[in-house]
Amino acid sequence: MTLVKLSKSNFSIQLLTLLIIGSFFTFHSCSNRAEPNFERYNTGIDFDLHTIEVFNDILYTTGGDVWSLSQLSKSSDGINWKVDSLSNKSIFDLLITENNIYGVGVDGYIFSGNPIEFHRTKYWGILHAIEQSSNGFVAVGGKNWNKGYIYTLNRELTIDTTFTYDHELSSVAMAPDGTLTAVGYGIILTSTDDGYSWSREEVDGDFYNSIAYNSEGVGYIIGNSGNILISYNNGKTWDTKKSGYSLWNKKTMRKIVFDDSLQGVIVGKKGLILKTLDGGKTWENISISTINNFYDATIFKNQIIIASNAGIVYKINL
Repeated sequence: MTLVKLSKSNFSIQLLTLLIIGSFFTFHSCSNRAEPNFERYNTGIDFDLHTIEVFNDILYTTGGDVWSLSQLSKSSDGINWKVDSLSNKSIFDLLITENNIYGVGVDGYIFSGNPIEFHRTKYWGILHAIEQSSNGFVAVGGKNWNKGYIYTLNRELTIDTTFTYDHELSSVAMAPDGTLTAVGYGIILTSTDDGYSWSREEVDGDFYNSIAYNSEGVGYIIGNSGNILISYNNGKTWDTKKSGYSLWNKKTMRKIVFDDSLQGVIVGKKGLILKTLDGGKTWENISISTINNFYDATIFKNQIIIASNAGIVYKINL
């Protein structure tokens, strides 16, 4: 074996080359960009906001202490908010349908209605997300990374079938053709029969935090370590759009959302915001400088409304 001794100049050139290559494959560029203008408002909730959605042109956001209090705040403009006590357990996800609001949270609670009412499942698990299916709903959850479950629910929110896994599940979405995809800690599951059976996809591991489909049916999954997966066939197979575990990945991605067009947002740790206007083909970094973490977002009146720490929402023009 021949040993090659690098001079300082050669080493510097090679290091510079690696840096250029690394930045080329980075999902978004952070260099020489102006920080966007933003506004922040207090919702009146005293705790971190877990989820935010729009129903009948009204913004709804929830937050609270995980085990002892949940609050709901709503606003017609994102500026003035009215807060109400909701329950004694946190809600982690809201689902908006044509006629109703649904939510899931701690101790197996499922919420529905406008005003919201409570439904109690026979299980006491932590539910992280809920999605509508062709015949009802699917709720997913888990804890401690190694405990996960899927509840297949009918339209009356009664559990028909329960699946358990040794992986925590964090998000679920339905593709335009009705295929359901659930993601979580190193796991991606697919169902083509409204959640009554699930198959595991062969993908590289990450803690997959969120999944969403754009209006053209292209699916995206974001991972805790920076992986971004893409599907062009309603979630049947997934390809890597961006690999994580890099020196350039410094902010965790928490949530990806699309509106009814091709506009989408990714939000995450310490002010991370990425936006797309073309269904995810390209993403623009519009992150802001803050120590606050962003947990969810929605697009409302051509603005991005972001749920954050300590009852704070951020507003940024799309």
